[in-house]
Amino acid sequence: MKLINSDNVITELRKLRSTSADKSFMSTVLKAQSIVENEPIIDAEPVVRCLDCNYSIITPHPEIHRHCVVWDDTVDAEDYCSRGRKRTEIPVKDSEENSI
Repeated sequence: MKLINSDNVITELRKLRSTSADKSFMSTVLKAQSIVENEPIIDAEPVVRCLDCNYSIITPHPEIHRHCVVWDDTVDAEDYCSRGRKRTEIPVKDSEENSI
């Protein structure tokens, strides 16, 4: 499953409807818009995988396992947690590692 921003899709569909005089095309776009608007809302948040996390440290096999300084444990590259931060967002300093 791939999550999308349905508001953006609906905005683009409305633009398509307003630029076309073809009634058949407009009807198809309107049906697509209705489908998107009636889809259930999924409560989801973006996550940072351990492979890309600021708090994970490279091990001898970084593509498979890393070491997490938050949990002081080995994590798989595809794992994630609520404390994950992208490497580019917050640089970890030695003093911060112990305060987590």
